Amino acid sequence: MFAEIIPLTKLPRNLAYFDYSVPVELEKQLQIGQIVLIPWRRQKIHGLVLKLKKQTDIDASKTKGILSLLPFVFSAEELAFMMNFSDQHFISPALALQEFWQAAPLKSHNIKFDWPKFYGFDGAAGGGDADKNIDCQCPVGAYCNTPLQIIAKHNNAPPPAAPPFTLLLNNQKSFKHDLYRQMVEQARTIGEQILLLFPNLQAMNDFAQSINTDDCLLISHKIQQKKNLKHACWQAIVNNEKKIILGTRLALFYPWRNLKQIVVDQTEHPDYKQEDANPRYHGVDLAINLAETLKIPCLLECLTPRLSDYYRAKTQSKTWKISNHWEKISARQRWINMPSRDNDHPLIASELEERAETAAHDGKNVLILHNRKHFSNELYCPNCQEILLCPQCQTSYVYDQKNKRVYCPNCQGTLKDNRCPRCHQMDYQYKQFGLENLLQYWKSKHPNTKILSIEQKQYSEKEENTLRQTLLNDAPGKIILATNYIFSLLPKNYFQTIAITQSDQLLNIADFNSHWRLFSQLAQLLQQAAENDLELILQSWQNQHFVMQALKQYNYPNFYKEELQWRRAFNYPPYQKLIKIIYQHDNAKTGEKIATDTWDDLQKILLKNMPAGFAAADSGISTNVDGGVQAMHKQVIQTQKNTRWRWLIWFKIDEKAWSQNQALNTYLKQLPEDFFVDISPENLYR
Repeated sequence: MFAEIIPLTKLPRNLAYFDYSVPVELEKQLQIGQIVLIPWRRQKIHGLVLKLKKQTDIDASKTKGILSLLPFVFSAEELAFMMNFSDQHFISPALALQEFWQAAPLKSHNIKFDWPKFYGFDGAAGGGDADKNIDCQCPVGAYCNTPLQIIAKHNNAPPPAAPPFTLLLNNQKSFKHDLYRQMVEQARTIGEQILLLFPNLQAMNDFAQSINTDDCLLISHKIQQKKNLKHACWQAIVNNEKKIILGTRLALFYPWRNLKQIVVDQTEHPDYKQEDANPRYHGVDLAINLAETLKIPCLLECLTPRLSDYYRAKTQSKTWKISNHWEKISARQRWINMPSRDNDHPLIASELEERAETAAHDGKNVLILHNRKHFSNELYCPNCQEILLCPQCQTSYVYDQKNKRVYCPNCQGTLKDNRCPRCHQMDYQYKQFGLENLLQYWKSKHPNTKILSIEQKQYSEKEENTLRQTLLNDAPGKIILATNYIFSLLPKNYFQTIAITQSDQLLNIADFNSHWRLFSQLAQLLQQAAENDLELILQSWQNQHFVMQALKQYNYPNFYKEELQWRRAFNYPPYQKLIKIIYQHDNAKTGEKIATDTWDDLQKILLKNMPAGFAAADSGISTNVDGGVQAMHKQVIQTQKNTRWRWLIWFKIDEKAWSQNQALNTYLKQLPEDFFVDISPENLYR
């Protein structure tokens, strides 16, 4: 007998499994989905049994044999979920297995664990008792409590009567937390396992401190390096010892054989998308896939749902339903039409200036949000009539007034002698003013006002904590000029007035998702303003745009109606699937050739390998393929000697063509490891 085994090691995406012989004494015990110990080169590593067969295509005498069995078997559902994750994100099954498998630690630590102390929040009444929290005892090789047989009780259970997916449109924090607590208490009462997924640690802690965490597990990146604790959580979930699990997107990679319900909080939050590593997955999509695999209900809570979720809920009434809890909010908002402004500065209307000064003099903290750093983010040469670009990487030069230099923010190269690289003149003009310019203007016009500027995270963790504590302890009555970084430093209720200089800035970005991103960000800010009784001032150059009108009138359904019409006209998601491929190389010319060749190959596959009976007009693919390749010069190693070039390739394809085009799927699986495949990306240019 032979077994196809996925080795637990780093492998390229086109290598899935290897054949191993099964010793006679292990044949009766070995099961599909079982973890085994196998020889791998000069090591002994774990592997997952994917398939059992009587014969192998390779020389049987050269196959290595399985060394021993571990008493753990992944269930059929877990195995299907794992392999789907590998296939859908074009990664090696070995890489997917690394996400799902948790080996026992080599050393044992018997400790009592206190979640509130570990995460730094105050437990609810009755919580915080360390003796009742998870008992992290992990003997060496401990799998004694882990059932060897496959547990899949839900396999024979009929699907739930209610639609399994619920899109909860909600703008009340108190309402959703009350709902979550009711669901937690119900799970405790009937003894069912429930997973509550949060976008980040802050949101998870915010809810955790309102419940008793004695019988809960709290899973996040903080436990990843604590092998004993991680393994204890892993075993507690497998053995159904813990019913209430709160976690970030990492919690999806646990063996959920007893899970009965999934709740996803703030599905629109960008933290659900993993964009800095492979695989590039979205936590909400993964939660939906998990619920589909386990045939359990899934609740998606959001203020501004993703277009894909909203579209599915509208068009798939048999499996989706919409629960509308959008309530009229009374945010104190003031919209300023910038084309009709009357002031000395192009970015500050006189009304904003007066309101900010009045609030600061009344002892209130004022935030002026401006997402541009430095003094100027663009320099314009009137002689050349062009923007000054770095000759090495074609990025706009910026002017740093603090250090008196003109430099490229990408490669850090400076403008020689501060002269235009084309005509060598020095009479260039500043454009796209940043925080340094606003600070200079405000100090010159209002010298008696306490004002400071915070651009970005340029501090160590210790310095950041010191700055945070200083601001919190400081007397109110000041104006802070800052980028979005300020919200990771201070809570929004620290300010009594928040002003945005360019509230419609995202509308000028040529990206398919810019409308929704702007709508989502401003809607969140309006909600925060209503909850904390903040005054919100929004300057806009495009007040009549449907995004701004939907926010001003609090007519969120109208935004989705207009946005879906706009996307249908251009065949953007959710009407077609969008695929992005990222390629990086140290040499610009070599990388350019490889990226261009890859795009040429993709065009041939997209045009020639249509499913049988599938017309090009139906797929949205014509002789001019919907897609493109752009050479984006981006430094990823922050030194002047090492610059890496990045190319982005994207294309749109019909869902049916995507699922049936085997040649395309095969080609993507054969791409080298320095290509990253991003399925349904959130943007095109990052």
